[in-house]
Amino acid sequence: MAGTTPPRLPGDRYNTGELRRIGRLTQTWSGWDTRLERTVILHVLRPELHSDEQLAHRLASRLREASRIDHPGVARIYDVIGEGVVGVVCEHTDPEDLRRRVASSGVVSPSLAIDLATRLAVSIDSLHSSGMTHGALTLSSASFTDDDRLV
Repeated sequence: MAGTTPPRLPGDRYNTGELRRIGRLTQTWSGWDTRLERTVILHVLRPELHSDEQLAHRLASRLREASRIDHPGVARIYDVIGEGVVGVVCEHTDPEDLRRRVASSGVVSPSLAIDLATRLAVSIDSLHSSGMTHGALTLSSASFTDDDRLV
């Protein structure tokens, strides 16, 4: 992921840190909220997709809808960015996503596997109940918050 340029965010509220992941539609960056003085995660539309105005509009609309969801298994959305760069500012999560955590622990016990799958299923059910879908659920898109919630 070297050589990827951090997004140019409007204003000076958010400082962009390290690139954490490149997904199908978005890049995920660590960041710092200068106003509230806290670490955040920035999910922004990939630069090569900015010219697709329809996609950018649809994504911005979905992010605003997602910001209304209040569930412990869904990452809290603090802000939606929509001026020049479409993205969302979320609560900080551990850089070690679910895929890495499972891989580093070696063999996963059946009870842990059931617990993790149940937590993810409850979170996805919450999204679906609100009329939303995740769109890209993978072990790499699930991670742990600072208080060890799986989101």
